[in-house]
Amino acid sequence: MVYLIDGNNLLYAAHTHLPGPAIGRQRLCEILADWARQTAADLTVVFDGPPPRPGVIQQMQAPNLTVVFSGPRSADEVIEELIERAPAPAAMYVITGDRAIQSAARRRRCRCLTSADFARGLASPPPSTLSENLPPAPPPEKPGALLPEETDEWLRRFDFDPDQPPDDLDLIR
Repeated sequence: MVYLIDGNNLLYAAHTHLPGPAIGRQRLCEILADWARQTAADLTVVFDGPPPRPGVIQQMQAPNLTVVFSGPRSADEVIEELIERAPAPAAMYVITGDRAIQSAARRRRCRCLTSADFARGLASPPPSTLSENLPPAPPPEKPGALLPEETDEWLRRFDFDPDQPPDDLDLIR
């Protein structure tokens, strides 16, 4: 599974939901790298602003963790661009509390988790499978087809006889 994380948003949530002293970007990346290693997930975390010194960036990176800095653009712009370019958006979780990013993610059929929910999952014991600490995926936007008995019930509610075909085809159009 692939995770695209709003870094500053998660950092703010981590202050509330992760035990211990307040953490910074580098410590958050260490926590995320641990979690990625334990779950075999691929994480990309996007922070606002220019990158730190090269040595600091190297300390923040890990095999399953890519750290991106937005430079002169906002992290939100970079995240939305990454969502748009995602080759398999349905296999991606977007972690943010930002409604505009959540909306962009849902348009591409990405799964969304709030930063607070994800931070609570990070604070939990490591999962043996990826889905144990995550809430269930949201239901599909469009529900499946009705069962025949459900269709009959709706026809009855609108005063149609389910056993009688309509006389006028214009009623169906």
